[in-house]
Amino acid sequence: MASVLARIDDGVCGQAGPTVRFLSGIHRPMEAELTLTQLEVRGTIPPALSGRYLRIGPNPVDADPASYHWFTGDGMVHGLALSEGKAHWYRNRWIASQANAAARGTMPAPEPHHGPTDTVNTNVVDLAGRTFALVEGSSYAWNPAHRARVGLIPRDGDQHAIIWCNVDPAYVFHVANAHDLPGGPDATSRGLERWTLDPATGTTTIRTIDAAPQEFPRIDERRFGQAYRYAYAMAVQADRRFQSAGRLYKYDLVEGVRQVHDFGAGRHPGEFVFVPAHADAGEDEGWLIGFVIDEAGDTTELVILDAANFDRSPVATVRLLHRIPPGFHGNWINGGGAQ
Repeated sequence: MASVLARIDDGVCGQAGPTVRFLSGIHRPMEAELTLTQLEVRGTIPPALSGRYLRIGPNPVDADPASYHWFTGDGMVHGLALSEGKAHWYRNRWIASQANAAARGTMPAPEPHHGPTDTVNTNVVDLAGRTFALVEGSSYAWNPAHRARVGLIPRDGDQHAIIWCNVDPAYVFHVANAHDLPGGPDATSRGLERWTLDPATGTTTIRTIDAAPQEFPRIDERRFGQAYRYAYAMAVQADRRFQSAGRLYKYDLVEGVRQVHDFGAGRHPGEFVFVPAHADAGEDEGWLIGFVIDEAGDTTELVILDAANFDRSPVATVRLLHRIPPGFHGNWINGGGAQ
């Protein structure tokens, strides 16, 4: 059997009316590319952190408020380099799509461009020593004649070996992890759910772990595809999808315990990523890193939390005197911290 820890949502934000909020307030786009080197640090940056925290998100140049959807905004990458206990630089750069380049009077990225819409705004990763920005999207159409199901694809098989497990219709935004179970379902709502797929019966069992609204679940990525204990997620406001509720959650999936890190009123964390303290570190031995917006001050901090002491004050913060709009995904990339 396979077990999947997923974040489920019953709809998509951005219907007529609410879309304007993705161009105002904390979502107001940045208007310039910056390179900053004089960065204020509070606390002590762990010397073992040597690399770059990168995150991407929408930052439209010339959006039409009547039709703008957050998912389609021009991509902008934000990066902050750490090493030797220091914060060396912050940089932000637009993705040079054709539309972005035309709006800014600059040159688009080199060919090839795939289709008329080449906006990239969803994730940023390191592959073989090179940094790539990614987009996740396509044209979807609902067909009620097609039942909802999840496919299990054998690693050593082709499309004919796929096993389909039926599930009630749902919209899944983000998955924390998936792994095989040795002999059957483990003992383990719109919040955090565990889906257990049975390939023998083609069925799916769904169990709510926490009904609290949340988004962007992450784990220690060394545990991808394996059994794991800890997961971390961003609390969201129930009435405003994707709007941070000012808290992070940490789940101990073995003990069934949830911890909360509350950043306080008017402070909005994004997705936080787990960084192991060293190559052989335990699953919860390391740091959680992410951006937190201070709404009142219109500023941003890169916050570093000790994952094992999740509810305590941050180990360190790097203060930026401007607001980085909420975004999607990011990652920690080891090495090259001062470059």
